[in-house]
Amino acid sequence: MSPGIERGYRSGSLWFARALALLSTLGNVGFNIASERLRLPGESLVVVTNRYPTLFRPANYAFAIWSVIYLATIAYALYALLPGQRRVRIHDRIAPWLIATNVFESLWVLAFRQDEPLVALGVILAALLSASMMYVEANAFVEQRNSKFAARVPFSLTLGWLSLATMSNASIALVSLGWFGAPFAEGFWLVALLVLAVVLTGYIALNFSDGLLPLVVAWGTSAIALTNLPRAPSLAWAAMLAAFVCLLFAIRQVFANAHRTLRPARR
Repeated sequence: MSPGIERGYRSGSLWFARALALLSTLGNVGFNIASERLRLPGESLVVVTNRYPTLFRPANYAFAIWSVIYLATIAYALYALLPGQRRVRIHDRIAPWLIATNVFESLWVLAFRQDEPLVALGVILAALLSASMMYVEANAFVEQRNSKFAARVPFSLTLGWLSLATMSNASIALVSLGWFGAPFAEGFWLVALLVLAVVLTGYIALNFSDGLLPLVVAWGTSAIALTNLPRAPSLAWAAMLAAFVCLLFAIRQVFANAHRTLRPARR
């Protein structure tokens, strides 16, 4: 490591960015919990979502994944502050994007609670961009060091779920404008979004050796299937097929990663 990097850490500037990343994560988690439990100004997320019915909406249980995302992100932020990680510069490159993602996620809650789907869409697109940058940085580190870097787990979780959330928010924003898919049926656009989700998931899984992100998308699309099952069984099966394909991507990548890990040992 170069002296400049050592001095940067000793001066506290790099440690401060990592500490701020942890604080922003805790703040984001606390704000999201408080917004529902303490009834902050505005309407609940469920009330606003129900106002704009769309086909691209997961069942409510699927949002429990946020608990996993929050726990994984907090664990990573704490891990980045450990003394043994002080010379690992990847944490310093991730920190600004993690801070930005947390800020945008909190701003999204504010915008959505105020029944501003278009503003919320712009904010969640910004969150998706910053989450993508975190993901790219983490995976570049994995490739350069030929490392598993288990700490990239929160970035796979976040990117996978925000991708689906962005598509859902886009659908809600369009419905809020009075557009339901004309000249095509609404079901056409659901299938189109599912195809897009599967294609992007497959690309990321195969190009970034990621078996976790496809599981997140499979979780979300299966929840979309359950939402549509009572009123549109054919569309529900389309969503279930998307979930199954994403699950295959995950399984394929897990075996590929395991084979790549064991191959040097066999030599």
